Amino acid sequence: MADITESKRPRWWLGLRSAFAKFVLRLGGWRFHTTCDINLMDGDQVHRLPPKFIVFGEPHTHWADLPLMLLFFWAYRLPRVHFPVRQRYFTPLLGTWLRWMGAVPVDTSRTNGMVSQMVEQLRAADRMIIHIPPSGTRRRTERWRSGFWHIARQAEVPVFMGYLDASTRRFGYAPPMTLTDDVGYDMDRIRTFYADKRGLVPANESVIKLKEEGP
Repeated sequence: MADITESKRPRWWLGLRSAFAKFVLRLGGWRFHTTCDINLMDGDQVHRLPPKFIVFGEPHTHWADLPLMLLFFWAYRLPRVHFPVRQRYFTPLLGTWLRWMGAVPVDTSRTNGMVSQMVEQLRAADRMIIHIPPSGTRRRTERWRSGFWHIARQAEVPVFMGYLDASTRRFGYAPPMTLTDDVGYDMDRIRTFYADKRGLVPANESVIKLKEEGP
């Protein structure tokens, strides 16, 4: 698991990459803001993070969200962030690039495949960060996908609500949240946090609701 979950990049490289990301984000008018007492813009605070957690990327409404989120992670000096990708995309050429980006292949032909495989990965790892946009698509949908909730509950890892807010050009995250067995209570907290956050294309924002909450 070490080659998947751990980064071998030296501290000087993480610092250089962070400086580059901060410069690009400032040029774009983006500013960092958080209510969390862990300030990842301070490179000395990365060690205060939980060893394993899920981080959201919302609102997800435009193709530019991916490079922006990558810049956010670089600015935070996170050593390695992973995200699930369908196994069929791991061709010899594309797969090499995806693995370099942090992608983890998942076999979606298996029942509950993505959830069970991510839980297995998290349980086996000493340290691991999984990035998931719960809306699952940059197009508007009537509910979020609930995979993140099941992964966090089964793997017993906290969730960081990462965000970009195009209306204020701010990006950041909330304090880590431990999910409960009450999905309505958890989702109410998530809805409250994202209520004033707007995506790059507000019309594409998905409804923050899970099928487990009922009609």
